[in-house]
Amino acid sequence: MAKLVAREKDDPTLINEMFLRILNRPATEAEIAACTRAIAVIDNDHKELAAALARREAEVAPIRARQEKEREEAIAATKANLESYEKEIAPRIAEDEKKREALIAERTKEVKDYEGALASHLTKYEGTPAASVEWVPLGLKALSASNGATLTRLPDRSFVASGKEGKGIYTLAAETDLKGITAIRLEVLADDKLPKKGPGRGAGGNFVLTEFDVKAAARSKPDEMTKVALQNARADFSQGNFDVAAAIDGNDNTAAAGWAISPQVGITHWATFEVKEPLGGDGGTVLTFALHQIFKQVDHTIGRFRISVTTAKLPVGLSYPEEVAAILGTEVKQRSEEQKKALLAFFHKTDSGLKKRTDALAEAQKPLPVDPKLKDLRDKLAEVSLPVPTDPRLAQLRNDTEMSVKQLTDKRLTAAQDIAWALINSPAFLFNH
Repeated sequence: MAKLVAREKDDPTLINEMFLRILNRPATEAEIAACTRAIAVIDNDHKELAAALARREAEVAPIRARQEKEREEAIAATKANLESYEKEIAPRIAEDEKKREALIAERTKEVKDYEGALASHLTKYEGTPAASVEWVPLGLKALSASNGATLTRLPDRSFVASGKEGKGIYTLAAETDLKGITAIRLEVLADDKLPKKGPGRGAGGNFVLTEFDVKAAARSKPDEMTKVALQNARADFSQGNFDVAAAIDGNDNTAAAGWAISPQVGITHWATFEVKEPLGGDGGTVLTFALHQIFKQVDHTIGRFRISVTTAKLPVGLSYPEEVAAILGTEVKQRSEEQKKALLAFFHKTDSGLKKRTDALAEAQKPLPVDPKLKDLRDKLAEVSLPVPTDPRLAQLRNDTEMSVKQLTDKRLTAAQDIAWALINSPAFLFNH
């Protein structure tokens, strides 16, 4: 259209060319005359629009002046009330802040004192039944992931997931000659290669184990698998509303519940599950473990894990992860400096006494609650400080006038576009089309 208007300088010729291109026929003299008048109308339309804008500007000016004055008065009054109330409550706020700072200092000292004696707290774990529970690795037969991830077995008997991500099930098949298996332990391990060090593959290091399913069969009859009933699920830590018990509730189709560990990412966690009826008999046993991970956030799968079993007498309790149990099983005098540091670091992250004190410190460090009346006055000041809104009709006229000015820069093109729009909406064009 722009090229046509630029090439055809004669208005009747331009109009005729448009009729030929759009309706496949030349324009009549009456049609050329009507279209020519349409070009002339643009100047008059702009003048009328500019006049309407000027009238609306004049009508709105005194109204806006009054609104601006009222706004300034409201701002001044609200500021005065706010400053007066801030002055009134200043002594109380200062006293409350002084008490808060004293409490922070007290809680900080409690944490430092406890951390200073943390090494001595470790002695209560030495020789405990939990430290002496023996967990046994299993002979692996098969390993797969339904989501296409690659599961690789590491020298420490753990498994690491890599490659594809998404909802799915990790399945492990193993054999054992053990008799009287009483409990199963699942460790989810921190790893430097995982986001936030894991143990999950999610961007935040978390995971959701929606179901932990175990089946067993005699080695002589591997196809006769039966579900193993689990009970008394325990975990060193469970995220709020994502308790480890949900992982053995029998609902392996839900995507809304399971075991998760946020915000305690970046460290190893573990869970133990007791077996209702002891497993294992003569001739050996085949076990399959299915880790269902179908949470709605598809990247919330486990990055690294390890499974072990025990024949220890119930109750097994929570016990400890492999590396910690190995250190505790070593005579204190025989432990290396590296082992001592690792043990101290582990309990620094998991010790309940330290957590209680650090939680209390975090609570003390929270800002003082805002005085309700002070909040209302601040909200009121923000409200009255809002700019006076532009009159809707005036805003529309300003936009229309701005558009009209742009159209005046090439009246012939504007008129040609209007004519073309009319022609393609005519019955003749629609019929031909």
